[in-house]
Amino acid sequence: MIGHLRYGTSGERSLDNVQPFLVQATDADCADMVIAHNGTAYPECGSEDEAAGEMSDTQKIAELFNKMGGFSEKNASAILGDLKGAYNLLMLTKKA
Repeated sequence: MIGHLRYGTSGERSLDNVQPFLVQATDADCADMVIAHNGTAYPECGSEDEAAGEMSDTQKIAELFNKMGGFSEKNASAILGDLKGAYNLLMLTKKA
């Protein structure tokens, strides 16, 4: 079991921000996963100021996986290779 409630520097402080977040695969080549995160992460094309907003960093990372169909090594490499900041992630999936 994992769980994390990050001190919110972005996003709202509410039960909606309790981690982990579930990413449900929509692509047959991808897997469902849960993700927990701590730190500050934002896409390379953005900035820390743009990272602040309605969603937490973790929710934004989960949303990137959702848009790509779920977890796969290819998706993880693409998404994580584009993140800047100081952070750690825990991603769990049943698919090896």
